[in-house]
Amino acid sequence: LLTYPPPPTKFALTITNEDLYCLNEGEFLNDVIIDFYLKYLLLEKLSEKDRERTHIFSSFFYKRLTQKIPKTAESTADRNKQPHIKRHSLVKTWTRHVDIFEKDFIVVPINEHSHWFLAIICFPGLEEPQFCPFLPVPLKTPESVPASHKAAAASSIPCILVFDSLAGPSRSAVCRILKEYLQVEWDIKKGTERNFKDIRGISPKIPQQNNFSDCGIYVLQYVESFFECPIMDYSCPMKGLDNWFLHEVVANKREDISNLVLRLKDLYPLKKS
Repeated sequence: LLTYPPPPTKFALTITNEDLYCLNEGEFLNDVIIDFYLKYLLLEKLSEKDRERTHIFSSFFYKRLTQKIPKTAESTADRNKQPHIKRHSLVKTWTRHVDIFEKDFIVVPINEHSHWFLAIICFPGLEEPQFCPFLPVPLKTPESVPASHKAAAASSIPCILVFDSLAGPSRSAVCRILKEYLQVEWDIKKGTERNFKDIRGISPKIPQQNNFSDCGIYVLQYVESFFECPIMDYSCPMKGLDNWFLHEVVANKREDISNLVLRLKDLYPLKKS
């Protein structure tokens, strides 16, 4: 049906009729639709400034990061490495052309046990507290900001936000794996002293799905709302997101994405060979 973004852009996605089928009511979204819509949001919905401060990993990133490698496939040298170093080696080339520590937001779509949820790593490059956009504190000089606001801002960055439309199971293991990934990435890319263990993992109260098939739809809406209705207070516990968006928005999203694919198909027709 469609190659997006259109040629000559590198790393384009190919969307087929089979991918479009998963947008039918009651179907689970597949990785192609997840990656397509996140790429669409990045390229066509965000401002240039927000694009520059955002990195979106493919839906295969976390799957690859946590892939179990049979010991028979490991070299003797690899067998003696610590688990988090082994994991990083599986995805070390994914950031060959990007420094994620120069980004404010790292979006990580995750699928575990056929359930989609989302992690967003916020301000991973900050080694010391700073006043950043999307915080309730005005961008003033530190001397002019009340002490109470300074404390709130200082305790809020960096962090890993976990958005799950079926709240329940702890996602502490996911946060730990992402923090270990950041640690190795920092050690390799920066080589300076830094400890990522203390980065806070936060699972805010957010709108929840009311069926068993819309987890992927909610992931896409969480990302869209993250930029359309920015979180203004990163202090923990994070409040005010219960009504982040209306259920009606999600109820129409399958049809909206399907129509978007068809519209882009007409806009960027495939060239016949």
